[in-house]
Amino acid sequence: MDDRESTTVHRLERGATSFDDLGAHTGRTFPAGNGIWEESVDDPAVRFFSSETATLAIDVGGLVQGVDDAGIYGVRADDPYTLWRFSPDGTERTSWGTAATIATVDGSVRLSYYDGAPTLVAGMSKPSICSGSRRR
Repeated sequence: MDDRESTTVHRLERGATSFDDLGAHTGRTFPAGNGIWEESVDDPAVRFFSSETATLAIDVGGLVQGVDDAGIYGVRADDPYTLWRFSPDGTERTSWGTAATIATVDGSVRLSYYDGAPTLVAGMSKPSICSGSRRR
């Protein structure tokens, strides 16, 4: 038995007088169009639900970063530096962006689209550089 908590998702379409049940989901959900995309921790595919059963599955191969009516945006596990756009029907994958490399006092740091990447905190690592007197 799965011990993860599930959430039942409902949809209210424009002009409707009652909610439609989109089922119970344990993964992260992203609303889009007339349904939701669900990302499961157990499956590399993100699944589209416009009713209680999935109507489409797309293998993102990593983590979903967001969705809209134009596609699913995700980061593949084997390449955390490229943001990919997957067409809503799953037939096309396009490189949508490449993470930047920035210079820091400790050398270059390559940023990542992956949620688990360390957070880069902007600031001064050597405040003594700024010490001194001000003239008026």
